[in-house]
Amino acid sequence: MGDDAGDNFETAQDLCVSCSYYGLSDVAATFEQHCEGSVSIIHVNIVSLSKNLYKLENFLTQVGNAPDIIAITETRIKYSVPNIYNVNLQGYKFIHADTHKNAGGVGLYAKKCIDFIILNKLQIKNCDCETLWIEIKLNNKKYAVGVIYRHPDPSVKTFSEELSSILHELNDKKYIYFVCGDFNINLMHYSKVKCVTDYVDMLHSLSCKLLIDKPTRITKHSTTLIDHIYTNDVKSSIVSGIIIDDLSDHLPIFVICEKASPQKVYSKRKVRKINGINAEHFIADLQSRLNSKLNFDQLTSVNLQLELLYETFHTVLEDHAPLINPSRKQQQLSEKPWMNANIHKLIRKKNKMFQKVYNKKQTYA
Repeated sequence: MGDDAGDNFETAQDLCVSCSYYGLSDVAATFEQHCEGSVSIIHVNIVSLSKNLYKLENFLTQVGNAPDIIAITETRIKYSVPNIYNVNLQGYKFIHADTHKNAGGVGLYAKKCIDFIILNKLQIKNCDCETLWIEIKLNNKKYAVGVIYRHPDPSVKTFSEELSSILHELNDKKYIYFVCGDFNINLMHYSKVKCVTDYVDMLHSLSCKLLIDKPTRITKHSTTLIDHIYTNDVKSSIVSGIIIDDLSDHLPIFVICEKASPQKVYSKRKVRKINGINAEHFIADLQSRLNSKLNFDQLTSVNLQLELLYETFHTVLEDHAPLINPSRKQQQLSEKPWMNANIHKLIRKKNKMFQKVYNKKQTYA
């Protein structure tokens, strides 16, 4: 794993996942380690997909385990000539949103085994950018995956408002989402430039985690964090990072989201009905059945004698104090075992005192 280049930007720690730089051998080992039962996404600013497709293929060969989704920005596929580009990638289906400029354009490669639906309604309309969203289902979960290229010129504020609207909609529809791309918003300027501060604060207000916190474009003159990945998944184990490779002048970034450990499903516990049990009848019945069943001369094994004793005791217990479904109150008590009789007594006393005060207020009102 490579050394950190530059400082990571400081923000709310619980909403920003600290990432690392990875060499190709390190990232290959990471993908192999987390390949089973996970969702993996790589984002690359390719600076012309048709010209650099061979570089992307070589890069993926070295990564080893193919990611589920490859998000591409700056495809430079234009509206005017959309059909002249051969950008097929073996094992993947490709969809794209084209650009009207010499820069820009986005695309998504999804593994052929993954079914997806294009979410056409999720668009940023009033900004100069290209967006593409799909819905996929993996590991019995529904995900929305988006890629965005934001051209450098437009207002950050307007873009922030439109992206906020999309993320609100995804939250309302209960999607787990991952959005990545080249946003041309340098997060290293958080707390220094107001529009960047407001943008990050908007993401945090939606409980959106920022998964890349170190520079992704490093030149002789500057280090900028303009390639981002965000998610609202707070339950899964997430590994994210920046890959050191000369695929383009932007470093590729990735996220691997492991499915959360399955939660235990607690069945509704039954309770034993002991109220009203007659102890004398119980003991008499138990003695009678033990006398008729146990023959210690024939059962030479202690284990067999103990097993027969247990079965007889359990049978008699079921007859005299059977297991029944608990009442609602009993169920609530079992879920909160610390709520003993004394605490319940104090709660009732508090409620009575509150009711007395409330009645007095009503009288004087």
